[in-house]
Amino acid sequence: MDREGRMASGMERLGAERSRNGRSRRERRSGFLLAAVTGLFAAASIYASALVFQHASALDEATPYHAAWAASQAVGEFVRLEQRITAYALAGDAAAEEEVSLRLAIVKGRLRLLASGRLTEFGERSPDLRQALERVSAAVARAEALFGDTGGDAPAKARAALAVLAPAVPELSRFASAVNQYSSEEISEAQDNLIRQHRNFSLLAGTCLLFSGLSIAFILHNNRAMRRAQFRLQSLSVDLSAEKENAEAANRAKSRFLAVMSHELRTPLNAIIGYAEIIQEESRREESRRQEGRPGQGQGSGAARQAAECAEYILGGGRHMLVMVEDLLTVAKLESMTLSLNRDSVDSRAAVLFALNMVRSSTIGQGRTVELDPDSAWPVLYADEKALRRMVTNLLSNALKFSTPPSPVRIACTAGPQGEVEIAVTDQGIGMTAEQAALAVQPFTQIDSRLSRLHEGTGLGLSIVKGLIEAHGGRLEIASEPGRGTRAALVLPASCVLARPAKPEREREQLGQEATL
Repeated sequence: MDREGRMASGMERLGAERSRNGRSRRERRSGFLLAAVTGLFAAASIYASALVFQHASALDEATPYHAAWAASQAVGEFVRLEQRITAYALAGDAAAEEEVSLRLAIVKGRLRLLASGRLTEFGERSPDLRQALERVSAAVARAEALFGDTGGDAPAKARAALAVLAPAVPELSRFASAVNQYSSEEISEAQDNLIRQHRNFSLLAGTCLLFSGLSIAFILHNNRAMRRAQFRLQSLSVDLSAEKENAEAANRAKSRFLAVMSHELRTPLNAIIGYAEIIQEESRREESRRQEGRPGQGQGSGAARQAAECAEYILGGGRHMLVMVEDLLTVAKLESMTLSLNRDSVDSRAAVLFALNMVRSSTIGQGRTVELDPDSAWPVLYADEKALRRMVTNLLSNALKFSTPPSPVRIACTAGPQGEVEIAVTDQGIGMTAEQAALAVQPFTQIDSRLSRLHEGTGLGLSIVKGLIEAHGGRLEIASEPGRGTRAALVLPASCVLARPAKPEREREQLGQEATL
């Protein structure tokens, strides 16, 4: 995919990422708020449970009603006991005596009730009243003992019993009055507590209802916001998909255009170059005949030299234009993934030497030195020989173009730990940053620097190298540092190696004094 397609894909990924980030932030906020509301509801539930227990405790504390009732009942039963004793003194029969015994048992039960339960706390708070109750109980016990004796005069027994019970009447009345007062205080406090708990419970219930309403409203609002965001995301996805399809269609159209135009331009260029070579050759023959003193068919030596120069200009321009057309055609095939490789057994050293000869015919190679690493072992590769020559030629051209004499350019071939082969071209030129190296392999991209602007170029060299080496299953590695130079390496996988030399061939190729380019 070309830059337009990559840009559309990047926009789509960016939009999706932003949408995911937006949803994540909204979900985090929603989760936090819902967690807070849930925590509040939990706290409210715990508090409500506590209020319920307090309410039950308050109800339990309302038993002072029963204590006051028991005290009043004890006083009433004590009065009825005295009445029955008086009636027994008058009648003196067995029925009256049994009635007295029954009343005595009832009074004893009332006194036991007053001495137990919540009135125990009251007795602990008022020791004198507890002692008074004990004296009343003792008096009742003595009276019961009197009536337990079957013998004796009934009036005498009645008078004795009334005499024993007479001091207990004010004691019991005083105790009952104190119990009534205590019960009134406890009842008033319990009522206040109930009212306060009812108010707190009502407030809690209202708060829970409010938070429930807010939670429901928030959830509904969040759902609407998520639906709107989902709709916008779907619309954006549709727009991005359409833009992506348009970019891909434009890329395919551009690739078809480059392929067609390359073929259309290559035909007349080949004709121009052919005719220029004929004119150049004829001019050389005419000049040679003139120097030998033989008559020629031209218009003189001056015209022949001029024709030769014109032919040289035409030939140079045509070849340069043909190289650019070939580059455009290669880029179009790489982008459309229609490039086919003619793989065969290739002598890597011979391919590199061929690239040196290619650079020898260019102006940038004149007076320069290129060194072949003497320790390099050049294997036999299974690759496209033409593509390998072209990749090495492009790397050498770049190394010479962006470095200055007398700095040398070195070519080395090494084996990697996984059996891969690395053909590296190293220079000591201007170098570049990692960001510039990443841009340099993009089509039609030139690193903007003073030295690079001194040389012409389309910016396709490294991108073609990258595409061709990747078509072989390898990769292009660039290590560079500004002001220190650049190392560009073709890394071919172990599957491309057919044979390795037993010993590295030590040699040195110099393009300069020893091998002038």
